[in-house]
Amino acid sequence: METNLVKKIDPQKFRLLLQKEFENRCSRNSSYSLRAFAARLEVHAACLSVILKGKRPLTEKLVDRFIKNLALSHEELQLCLKNESDVK
Repeated sequence: METNLVKKIDPQKFRLLLQKEFENRCSRNSSYSLRAFAARLEVHAACLSVILKGKRPLTEKLVDRFIKNLALSHEELQLCLKNESDVK
């Protein structure tokens, strides 16, 4: 993944995207678990749990790994970009 793109991603928006993706997978498969989602993202389930709750910050390294493992579309990533007015 391009490093500049990862730096432009708003961690809060990306966390919401992760939550939505997890909910979508759960709605398609009632037995889909947080543990299965964590395995797909190549992260421990406990770590993913605190990330989704907003208690642990998303690092650029984690965002990059999650983007690769979920194969997110360009449109989905565009929704997570910081607004120019947000950047200080």
